[in-house]
Amino acid sequence: MDDEYLELLSRSSIEELRFGIQTINESVPNWIRANNISKILKILPLLTSTGIPWRAELIVGLPGDDIYGLKRSIEFVIKEVHPTYLHAYHLSVLKETEMYSLLNNPGDKWIKIYEDTMRAKESYSYSEKELIWMVQYAVLITALYNMYASVDEITGKAINEAPEFAELEKTVMEHMGEFVSKGLIHYSDGEKYWAKVKSSDN
Repeated sequence: MDDEYLELLSRSSIEELRFGIQTINESVPNWIRANNISKILKILPLLTSTGIPWRAELIVGLPGDDIYGLKRSIEFVIKEVHPTYLHAYHLSVLKETEMYSLLNNPGDKWIKIYEDTMRAKESYSYSEKELIWMVQYAVLITALYNMYASVDEITGKAINEAPEFAELEKTVMEHMGEFVSKGLIHYSDGEKYWAKVKSSDN
């Protein structure tokens, strides 16, 4: 990605570019964790510095991942590539995919799903309870991070002025108890929650 291509992107009317980073947790098998960290670090910060709006996408519930790995992935994305927007999606296991072969696998690498939604339920690296917490944590921290994103209506330049990861996580952990107790789990729940917090602070 050279300067000419970046300039072309910055002048285009692209609403946002999306990049599936998925996870940086090396405990997730390579055939699932299909990303290239060196290219991520080389290319994506250029989009940020040029003001091109882009979204980083992570997956919550990949086999081999856990709470610690999820936090590391989110911290990496925020600190190292600082996207305009960050989203983390609850893993769906689709039929006729390689990951589907892990469903109820009798071996040491397995995953279970909710049959009605095909979303991950538990695996060899996390329990059902842990995964629910991971999804709720991801919802809260990404919704909070995205509150700081803006795109200039005239220039189209994007920026996210969120504080450092440590400060974001501190705020999230202060609110996790309430969020979890209400059984909230969807991204829209996170958006509404932070909007309510912001309103009450004002």
